[in-house]
Amino acid sequence: MRYYLDGTVITHLLADGEEFGALRDWMVAHEREAVTSVVARWEATEEMAGPAHGRRSQIREFVAGLPQVAVSGRAVEVGSYAVAAVRPYAALHVGIAAAHDDISAVVTYDHDVATASRLYGLEVVSPGWEPEWYVA
Repeated sequence: MRYYLDGTVITHLLADGEEFGALRDWMVAHEREAVTSVVARWEATEEMAGPAHGRRSQIREFVAGLPQVAVSGRAVEVGSYAVAAVRPYAALHVGIAAAHDDISAVVTYDHDVATASRLYGLEVVSPGWEPEWYVA
């Protein structure tokens, strides 16, 4: 089983605070099964680009330590169906995860990514949060 990490996971891992201890523990236990993409890096860099953060080098280093899956034409095609219902970053994350046969779960704290992932048959993992927190 492979887990796809979106940008929200990267920002939470690099954020200060105790509230993401469960995520950090999960990462230690699942680091070998975790993958990400350049899209997650872009999203995390954008999210943490404010003057209070200044963590671009941390993001680059963290992402460089994880296997990255390609943003293939198939991933963009799959994501293009989801973009009608969710934001572009969310659609791309889901497209990337759904297009790779070895990825069966998405690790996220984003409502749109979680909801769309379930529609594509992917498991949603949000360490420290209630299961199915994204279901209305």
